[in-house]
Amino acid sequence: MFRDKDALESCAQSCLELRDRLKVVVEAQAKEQQLTKKFDQIAVFDQADRRASELISIIRARIAWKEGVKAIESLDEGEPASENVVFSLQDAYNIFSKQVAVPERGEFLERVKDVFLSWYSTRVVLALQSDTPAESLLALKAKYDRLDRSDGQDLNLLASIYFNAVIRHYIKDQSKLELHEVATLPDLFVDLQRSILANYTRLREGKRWAEKVLTAPSEFIAEALTESVLAQWNDVEGICERALTSTNEEDSTGALSLRMILALKQLIADVSPQTDEDKPITECVLKIGNGLMEHVAAGYSKLASSYLTTYANISLGTGTTASSLEQLSNGLSQLIKESDYLMQIASETFDCLAIIYITPAFRSMYENLVSLLSNFYKATMDKTSMKNNDILRLISISGQLMLWLENDRRKLKDMLDSYRTADKKNSGNMLQSEKLAEEIANFEKRISVKAEGDLGIAKSRTDFRKLNKRFVTRAVEHLSRPFVSSMESALKEIRSQRSEKGDQSTAVQETSMPSFGSTPNEFVTSAGVSLLSLAHELSSYSHDTNMAYSLAVVSKTDSIEDVTSWWVEKCAATVQDCFIDGMGEIGHLPPNLIRQFAVDYVYLADVFEDLGTAKLAEFDEMRQTFADLGYIKDQS
Repeated sequence: MFRDKDALESCAQSCLELRDRLKVVVEAQAKEQQLTKKFDQIAVFDQADRRASELISIIRARIAWKEGVKAIESLDEGEPASENVVFSLQDAYNIFSKQVAVPERGEFLERVKDVFLSWYSTRVVLALQSDTPAESLLALKAKYDRLDRSDGQDLNLLASIYFNAVIRHYIKDQSKLELHEVATLPDLFVDLQRSILANYTRLREGKRWAEKVLTAPSEFIAEALTESVLAQWNDVEGICERALTSTNEEDSTGALSLRMILALKQLIADVSPQTDEDKPITECVLKIGNGLMEHVAAGYSKLASSYLTTYANISLGTGTTASSLEQLSNGLSQLIKESDYLMQIASETFDCLAIIYITPAFRSMYENLVSLLSNFYKATMDKTSMKNNDILRLISISGQLMLWLENDRRKLKDMLDSYRTADKKNSGNMLQSEKLAEEIANFEKRISVKAEGDLGIAKSRTDFRKLNKRFVTRAVEHLSRPFVSSMESALKEIRSQRSEKGDQSTAVQETSMPSFGSTPNEFVTSAGVSLLSLAHELSSYSHDTNMAYSLAVVSKTDSIEDVTSWWVEKCAATVQDCFIDGMGEIGHLPPNLIRQFAVDYVYLADVFEDLGTAKLAEFDEMRQTFADLGYIKDQS
């Protein structure tokens, strides 16, 4: 070992002598040659001098490295080397690394530094706790800097072997939250904000060491405080959950919880820095507040669904149909009000992301309503004993529901358009969790351009339209039944009598009858009177906008101007169908029946004229048939 050392020192000495001789030679040649070549020769000397200096540095570094390694090998395992040895190894390695990378040397040096600096973390903490921390910390930082161990941003590395990591760990340890139960989420956020700001002020302004020791003190302390709060995040979430549970117990509908979450969002939105220096700690407070919102948002869809379900479970009781319809109308009105409120408060809480959180709630609510109305119809309206007012009230309620559905469709579409066009990174910056990404993925899977939104909601709208059509069809059938049933029975009886009597006797009876002296059959006059009476009865619904909309949906038109006329026209069409079907082929009837039916026809046509209702094409064509046969006068 000593022989190698002597040889290396002899080599270094020879390099120095060579450099001096080169200098003499270059100077001598420069004097003899022209001035224009002088600078080139000086450059040659400088290059040679540089190479010689590098060679000397490498030789000396090798000597220092070997001596340092020898000193390390003489130590017990885990025992730190002296400061001079570690610094000498670092300097030697810095020279080596400029020429060629030797991973084994680098790994060896890092292990030596790890052991050496692991003993310094306590000194850094003691310096932070001293009366004059800045001076002591600067001296310690110089040692870390010398060994390239200042930053330590990788949180997976040992905190004790990086200067900044030691300070960060100290700040986290000294800034633990003193958590306690709160009544509301805004209270929790305010407590967290106060604790963060108090710790920041203490660390930033106390003893004034941060700006002297740290490169970016505000950012550094804010990041450390963020890590400190996140280290206790499970406890924070526990308090958050208990506050939500307590609020739900106080108000089982969920309305209070919805307002509380909005209040939290508004508190967070009001947080802003007073100065540029406040920006880092403001970002810390916002990150913690947004973390609370992320946690709350994960359960918002469930809360919204529970809220609407509370009002969608309309109790219809076991009383009369009229009382059940009253309860249905009142319950539906309340549900419409609450669903509008949910849309509004969700939009204020989540901006363009609101559609994601309320869609499941509306889907479930609509499905429950479809089931409720279908079961109610089967239990009450599918009976012959129901009253006109009851079925008409159901149509009005159905129209109220259809109007609401259309309003909801437009609002949900607007919310969906807002979601699609908004910059979600900015408008939803408080919600960037994996849970949100999952919510968005599930939401977009069920979205259809053709359906203008959620497929489940679109299906429910279709089901409501089918129910509405069923209600209206049933109402027309029920309103027409009294006079249609008597007409059907009478026409059936006439056909039966005709088949029993035979054509001959019928012809004899016919010759004694006057050409145009017959009066309408009773069942025909009864139908006419009933239609006129029905028009009067339905006049009370002429200004029912809900009923008008229900009828417009069935008619696939924008609006119905005259509700009464619509009903009368549908019932009149039923009468016409019954009359046409019951009479059969006119040409195959005996003359006396044709004459009687002609009288009946004229009467009904006059009634329809008085009511202002349209005639079916087939019914209108019958006039010409009767005229051609000579039983009524041709109006042409």
